[in-house]
Formats: sequence, C-alpha cells, structure tokens
Amino acid sequence: MPVTDLRTPPAVDPAPFRVAIAGEFNSGKSSLINLLLRQPVMPVGVTWSRQPPISLAMGNGITLVEIPIDENGHLDPAARAELESADMLIWCTMAQRAWCLSESDLIETLPPRLFHNAVIAVMRSDLLSADAREKVRARVAVLTRDRFAALVMIEAGSAIQAGLSEDATWQGSGASRIVAAIEAARETPRPVLVLTPADSLPPDTPAPELRPAPRWSDTFDVLEAIALDPEAEEGRLWSEMTRRLDALRSTAPDSPEAPLFQRARAALDRFAYAPDRDTWAWDLAVQMNDRILDPSLTADH
Repeated sequence: MPVTDLRTPPAVDPAPFRVAIAGEFNSGKSSLINLLLRQPVMPVGVTWSRQPPISLAMGNGITLVEIPIDENGHLDPAARAELESADMLIWCTMAQRAWCLSESDLIETLPPRLFHNAVIAVMRSDLLSADAREKVRARVAVLTRDRFAALVMIEAGSAIQAGLSEDATWQGSGASRIVAAIEAARETPRPVLVLTPADSLPPDTPAPELRPAPRWSDTFDVLEAIALDPEAEEGRLWSEMTRRLDALRSTAPDSPEAPLFQRARAALDRFAYAPDRDTWAWDLAVQMNDRILDPSLTADH
C-alpha cells in the first residue's frame, strides 16, 4: 500500500489570469472574444443583455470574462464585482461612435488599478475609410491616453469572422496585438500600493510609482480634440473641461495657475444650462491656454 507523505502539500494549480472584456451594450465584446479564441463560440448581434458574466478559457492559464452592460449603461453588482477583480481590462468601443461621454462616465467609476495594463479596442474599424479610421484613432488616443496603456484598432467584420483559422486574416484583424498585450500583462505583476506610515518605512525605500498628476497641456489637447470633432456629443466639451478642471484643482491647489482654474470652474457653472455651453467652454479654454503660456497675462486678469 503506497504511503502518502503528509508533509508535502498537494500541487495547486495557479489561479487563472482573468481578462475582463467590457464595453457598452452592442460594442463588439462577443466579436472580440471570437477573434481572441479564433473560433465562433459567442453569438454576435444579440440584442439582449441581461445575462451574468460569461467566462471562457483562452489557454495558457488565461480566462476571458465577458462583462454585461445593458442598453441603459447599467453595470449590476455581480458584473461590477467581476470587472473590478479582474487582472486586466480590455474595453471595447465601436469605431462609428468611439468613446462616448457615457463610456467616459462609466470608466470614471472604476478603480484606478484596472488601468495599469488596460487596452481600448476600437471595434469594426474596417467599416471606416482609411482617412476616417486615422481620425478616429488619433481622437480616441488623445481622449483616453490618461486611462489606457494601449489602443488597438480591430477589424471584426464578417470576412474576418469567417477567416478565423487563416493566420494572415487573423493577424490583419488586430487580434494578435491584443493577445500580445495579454501575454505581456500576465508576465508583469500588477503593482500593489500598500499605505504604510512614513516613519516605519525602511531607509532608501523607493517611492511607489503613481500615475502622473494631470497637466493643463494634456487637458487642452483633449479639449481641442473634442472641439475639432464634428460628431462630438452636445455637452461633451463642457463636461470634460469641468471634470478635468476639478482634477487640476484637487492635485495642484497651490500652483500658480490655481486661481485661474478656480475662476474658470466657476464660469463653467454659470453657463451649465446654456444651449451653446460647448462654444463658451472652448472659448474659455483658449483664453486660459493663452494666459498659461504667457504668465504675464494671468496676474491682473
């Protein structure tokens, strides 16, 4: 009779690396999963959305989890728990309406640690002309660069879906870049920030690497991209400027520009319900940019 050595613990399989595939209703999540798995396991074009998160094994210790978000942009508690506990986030956005205000608002409710290695996938970019595709890519890159580590344009049309087993077709879809990002993220431990009293830290302890504080130049670049976008939603520029000014004021309350940020934020509130609030907000942003670039204009204005 074999003898079991009770001193040796049984081998335990490591926990899978969980990749959340999220995005608004009908944003191409199922199409992306089919591309990543290289087989049509998920139905596409389904109009119902009230299902629990679905997990599928990708292999190599990786699990894909489709996160349902309904047509009203609602993320129920079970879906949110799955999303916030994931090891990596891939956010799907449709090229024809890429990065809406509703997406930005939902992303703002998620924990910052999710964006350490997050990827935004612009789905169905094959439906755009080459010129429109580049404009969408450049705009989304500017609007999301302080949130996502990478942006990938995905071609997930019927021709791509039909050719999942063909290497050239699959490579051209952009899915290989997503797979490479997942593999790289799996090999890179997620940084964990533990808050410890300063006087208990060992000497020469390096400071934790945090996301850079927001800068006005980044804010202006984003606002300019929205102002130049003919398909930007009404109120988008005003809302984005309001949010970013709040961030600038909270992270740099003693900066030389702080009084200007304060006055600008108050001005935004005054025309919050004006029909042309985006025009007012952009004019204000241009004036602010001129004053910040030339500090002599700021002192007495």
